[in-house]
Amino acid sequence: MQADYLIVGGGIAAARAVEGIRAQDPGGRLVLVTAESDPPYFRPLISYLLANKVRAEAMLWRGESFCAENAVELLAGRRAVRLDAHAGTVLLDGGEEVRYGKLLLATGSRPADLPVPGRDLPGVFLFATWEDVRAIKRYLARCPVKRAVVIGGGLVGLKAAEGLAALGIGVGLVELQDHLLPAVLDQEGGEVLAAALAEKGWKFFFGRRVTAIKGAERVCGVALDDGTVLPADLVITAAGMVPLVALAGEAGLNVQSGIVVDAYMQTSHADIYAAGDAAQGDEALSGQKRVLALWPIAARQGYTAGLNMAGGRRRCLPGIAMNATTVAGLPLVTVGLSLGAEEDGFTVLKERRPGEFFYRKLVFREDRLVGALLVGEVARAGILTGLIRSGLPLPGRIQELLRRDFGLLDLPAAYRESLLAQARQGLYPSGGGRDAA
Repeated sequence: MQADYLIVGGGIAAARAVEGIRAQDPGGRLVLVTAESDPPYFRPLISYLLANKVRAEAMLWRGESFCAENAVELLAGRRAVRLDAHAGTVLLDGGEEVRYGKLLLATGSRPADLPVPGRDLPGVFLFATWEDVRAIKRYLARCPVKRAVVIGGGLVGLKAAEGLAALGIGVGLVELQDHLLPAVLDQEGGEVLAAALAEKGWKFFFGRRVTAIKGAERVCGVALDDGTVLPADLVITAAGMVPLVALAGEAGLNVQSGIVVDAYMQTSHADIYAAGDAAQGDEALSGQKRVLALWPIAARQGYTAGLNMAGGRRRCLPGIAMNATTVAGLPLVTVGLSLGAEEDGFTVLKERRPGEFFYRKLVFREDRLVGALLVGEVARAGILTGLIRSGLPLPGRIQELLRRDFGLLDLPAAYRESLLAQARQGLYPSGGGRDAA
């Protein structure tokens, strides 16, 4: 098979790359290979699908006709097993070879392994794909489930627990660290989130390591390193995600923690691009290259890669780590260096309100905002994100950012005008999508 454009992967980066390619080249032959059985879909919605809060048809990116409308030859349920960058070919499982003009690696990430006995028992699931949700629903239909244990207190684990709790299932969550979302929340932020969830009946086991998953014909419990055994009719493992870079690494591309790309999403090989959770691109605050496994960044990277694969020359805006989501009704946003601490040389402002599930933390490097953490009230997250991205100095004004009525009108007119100019130039594209966690 010959393709002008070959995309390996079926997530948001791949879907936006299709749109970027078609914006430049409506007619080139475009082939998309995805190991999943589904065409591109809204991956952040899988917890809502589990909770029966969205219908299956709402999962599909741009609807059922997306591939047909964009003349995409979809090879679903197929795996790319070898890339020959010099010959310009990708070998698929089954022996079929695809020769490409330009290639996008949007291979994404996979759940990290949990190397404990019992992880293969019936009733133990991952929570990363639409098919994972289908498997859980099939299990729930044939097995009574009153109690579930989720292993991992990151965002994937929290969203899995949220979906189960919405079905009336009792949830216990095990986290190796001492608070929730340790990659983006500090101790205080994690405490506020845990307190809000505990009020809804969630149970937490912090600072504990899973030593085994118990059961015979199916799962019945989870053993912890302190000797506790948590009863469980169902277990979800969410111990982190690992970028899928083997295809690129074995082909000789520059791979570090991810597939290294330049500002145009081009890899170390001129005809090969990468985007999404497997790509290691420019990060704005550090000036270094990092893997930022975030939905809006993957969307922006994918669209930029698609444009450039089809002859464009657009730079991708450097990424900033950002999470914006709601867990069991409590909104939270983290932006930039949200874990920055005074002992690391930052200036840190914090605010909590007694009796409320509220926490706000702002992190400054000298007089520039470089991080924000908001739990319970996130109305001004957009303004804070803009300040972080711009690096605008705020001499003598950093305390003002904690005011509840702080807004754009409190910022210099020149800064407001620059924001409008950047918006007109398309420097802050939304990238589409819902629930940008």
